[in-house]
Amino acid sequence: MSYLVPMYRRMPLCFFLLFLAPLSARSQAIGDIPGWHILPDSLMQIWHLDKDQVRRIKVIQEDYAAERKEVWSTPNMVDTEKTRALTRLGTARMEEIKGVLGTANYGRWQQVLKAAVVEAPGN
Repeated sequence: MSYLVPMYRRMPLCFFLLFLAPLSARSQAIGDIPGWHILPDSLMQIWHLDKDQVRRIKVIQEDYAAERKEVWSTPNMVDTEKTRALTRLGTARMEEIKGVLGTANYGRWQQVLKAAVVEAPGN
């Protein structure tokens, strides 16, 4: 039983390190990078988008998701380079979606996103 005593002394340190791990992982979350918000099907239905618009938006989202996955999986790219690349892709993605939605619906979507940030816990 004497071998267990040092383990108990290390428990608070282990707990503290495990507590901080999610905080460091959060900095790499895609939600923190602009331009990667999902446009839900429910909003497309509310705005009565036609089938062509819905198809174009889904293609945009799928194409950019594939590019995003490629950036994330590049092993020789440091986190800051990944963040810059993802920000550029996110900006281009939003511009393409804006072109499909039009100014009015795009503005409504931005209002929904801002309201979601305000209502999110911790804000």
